[in-house]
Amino acid sequence: MSDPWMDIAEDWDGTGKSTSASTAVIVHPWATDPQYGGMSPAAARGSWEAGRRSNGKLLPVETAVPPFRWLDMSAWDGEPLPQRQWAIKDRVPLNQAGLFSGEGATGKSIIELTKNCAHVLGKDWLGSLPEPGPAFYFGAEDDVDELHIRLAAIAAHYGVTFKQLKDGGLHVCCLLGQDATLCATNPRSGKVERTVLYKLIYEQAGDIKPKNISIDTFSRAFVGNEIDRGQVYSFASHMQALAMVAGGSVTVLMRDTMSGSVNEQENRRARSIASRHRNAII
Repeated sequence: MSDPWMDIAEDWDGTGKSTSASTAVIVHPWATDPQYGGMSPAAARGSWEAGRRSNGKLLPVETAVPPFRWLDMSAWDGEPLPQRQWAIKDRVPLNQAGLFSGEGATGKSIIELTKNCAHVLGKDWLGSLPEPGPAFYFGAEDDVDELHIRLAAIAAHYGVTFKQLKDGGLHVCCLLGQDATLCATNPRSGKVERTVLYKLIYEQAGDIKPKNISIDTFSRAFVGNEIDRGQVYSFASHMQALAMVAGGSVTVLMRDTMSGSVNEQENRRARSIASRHRNAII
């Protein structure tokens, strides 16, 4: 291997065998720390080692990255073909995160709340039948009274009571006026990190197993650069982790409100990046 930023470590798993399956990549810490950006490998290593020696400061040590594993498809000939799993058949897959975007004040939150009610009631939603089960709604744009008004209209539409919605597993959390950040970019490392709120939701999702988790809205949940492909991808990965621990879907609402030629171009780019994780809901 000729990359000066990395080395190959054979027998990383201690098997005593030097095979492709027991060979790992050693990623040097000076290769991943942005403070060494722009340096040559030799200069970055020298700076890292000097920092590790100075004032007894303990810096990260080298870590081995286990090798990837190829899929063994040899047994698939004798196995039944798995079926796709849906939160809403042919629209929203399980274990995936998606984006629901549109102009402001066009009804996205009401549509999403209605979808969650349909999940907990096992009733129709826009011509589809969502998978029955609990649902989470985290709203950071409307106060409790507004949520009450909207849910009253939805309950009347379905002919049910608030108690029936609660007993069916509808969980609504109003975050208006609070810090609703789920993921934020660390200004030093540039990495997108999870917040305490995210971790609390992750634990609840693992315990309750909602069929859908609604995050309303993207601009309140993500503190970072919305047109940075890497940051948006990291945020989407964290949302998918929520979907997977729940065994359901995650829907992130996004309002398109920018105007002007430059901002509009950035807005279109942000939507393009995020739409890679979009579910077809309509």
